[in-house]
Amino acid sequence: MPDLESSFIDWTKVPRVGVPFIDEEHKQLVDIINKIYESVSSGAASKPDLLSIMMELFDYTVFHFDNEDKVMDEVGYPQRDEHLQQHDKLQQQVLDFTTSFFEFEVDVRKNLLDVLKTWLVVHIENTDQPLSDFIVGRGLDPEMFSKSSNDAKDKKPLTLQDAFLEIKKSNQEVKKALSELVKAKKEITGLKSRINILEKK
Repeated sequence: MPDLESSFIDWTKVPRVGVPFIDEEHKQLVDIINKIYESVSSGAASKPDLLSIMMELFDYTVFHFDNEDKVMDEVGYPQRDEHLQQHDKLQQQVLDFTTSFFEFEVDVRKNLLDVLKTWLVVHIENTDQPLSDFIVGRGLDPEMFSKSSNDAKDKKPLTLQDAFLEIKKSNQEVKKALSELVKAKKEITGLKSRINILEKK
């Protein structure tokens, strides 16, 4: 990563919500967006490599939203449904951004990244800050959620590639199970035939 002065998003200027694990995950999103910008600006990244980073952003966004949902459930956040609707909307925006990104030239891609930068700041200020305010307003210590951050670091988000591999693995297991069923059916049919032959004797 380049120094802060040359970063697309300066993390020191991004709003903090005051809940440690949320702020740490926001920093991770900033790092990924900066990585995308650097790849686009340098022109050194291949299309597959750039797509991989884009999918990393989508996967981590899903991961981050899931962690926030767990906290909202834990503290009984009254605006949880509205918050989740915002998550669904923002998640779709990131996915749309990812799928349409390669349709444009470099200059337009940079403009799209400006939109993504704004998206992150708006998400923090309009969606996450009210959650933090609710937590503090209830007299809860934001540090109590630090364990969520530690758990997040130890767990790799499930990527789309991982999901495809899981589906492929599941399909293989289903095929194997069907094969075993067919084999068992043939054995049962053979056994019935032998029984019929014995009964006729």
